[in-house]
Amino acid sequence: MDLTTILVPERTIRCASCQSKKRTIEELSKIFSQTLRGPSEHEIFDAFIERERLGSTGLGDGIGIPHCRLAACKSPTGVLLLLDNPIDFDSLDRQKVDIVFALIVPQEATDEHLDILATIAGKFSNPELRDKLRATTSETELFNAMTM
Repeated sequence: MDLTTILVPERTIRCASCQSKKRTIEELSKIFSQTLRGPSEHEIFDAFIERERLGSTGLGDGIGIPHCRLAACKSPTGVLLLLDNPIDFDSLDRQKVDIVFALIVPQEATDEHLDILATIAGKFSNPELRDKLRATTSETELFNAMTM
């Protein structure tokens, strides 16, 4: 899968300042609401929190992939954040998270949702990619590293 179908440079943010998992989800909700037509910041936040209640989306190795499905979402959309300070994300390995790839998909896109998550998780399983993302010095570099 080509991640440029869901991630664009405008939703790739390096050195985001978020002090907690909740603040990170608030920031993601704000970014999504500013770039998507339809769902409000509040709707997006609630959907992310509802999903987190089912279990943490902290993968391990400093990676978080918060995701949700929304009826008001027309197509899969992603946001990539590189946090300036790692945060507790309730990851199974207890490592703090500094790379967050958030995903919103349409309510009915169950199979596509799972395929996209598998693609993202597969990319993040590569330690060289994680190191490359953390070493970027600009949002353009961050976007290019994630989508190449």
